[in-house]
Amino acid sequence: MVYTLGLQNSNVAGCALFKDNVLVGAVSEERFTREKNCKGIPENSINYLLKEAGITLKRVDEFCYAMISNIYPKEEEINQVINDAKALSMHWSNNPGKGFERIQSEIRWNKKYINEYFDWLKSNSIEREKSFEYDHHLSHASGALFSSPFDKAEKSIVFTADGKGGFRSSSVNFWDGNTLETRSYSSSFHSFGYFYGTITKILGFKPKRHEGKVTGLAAHGDPSKLINTFREFIKCI
Repeated sequence: MVYTLGLQNSNVAGCALFKDNVLVGAVSEERFTREKNCKGIPENSINYLLKEAGITLKRVDEFCYAMISNIYPKEEEINQVINDAKALSMHWSNNPGKGFERIQSEIRWNKKYINEYFDWLKSNSIEREKSFEYDHHLSHASGALFSSPFDKAEKSIVFTADGKGGFRSSSVNFWDGNTLETRSYSSSFHSFGYFYGTITKILGFKPKRHEGKVTGLAAHGDPSKLINTFREFIKCI
């Protein structure tokens, strides 16, 4: 009998517990703290699921963390990240280092949350060998693929897009019936999530909190007024 606990400690912190690959439960920390988009180690959520399963933390065999898998850009990402930083800096003539400040900001963000996770493991005497850190967007793609109603024996293409994760903001993944592989991605400099957050802010709402309200209001808007402008921002290549 194998227990697997997956958790995340950034925006909308929470966790999920599996017993022999069967979901015991999943819960967001904000349901306990009543703090929207609660951050930090989801202690209440973890304790709740352990109680539901009738086990202690020491009985958990595997810990999965998919918010951050690397603090710095991976070898295959570094050139794209640097080139995107240079391109951004060209548009900020009054601050030519803006793009590289953006990289440093993401590195600090990665350090903060992954170190908080590692500290939690250490404080609970959990061996690092039990911990598995997965690529953020590959995890999103896995969640979409394996929970879909489609035949898993068939080939599939899975697209992901969010704010950021592992210096990436979107990815194209290929499933050959056995293995899920990332074939292409865009860096966090080209984030659909950040773009949507900017629109949310322009409309007077709070980014990372009120995007759902903007989504609801969008159904009542007139797309003809801005669609051509948006097409200048968002292009599929």
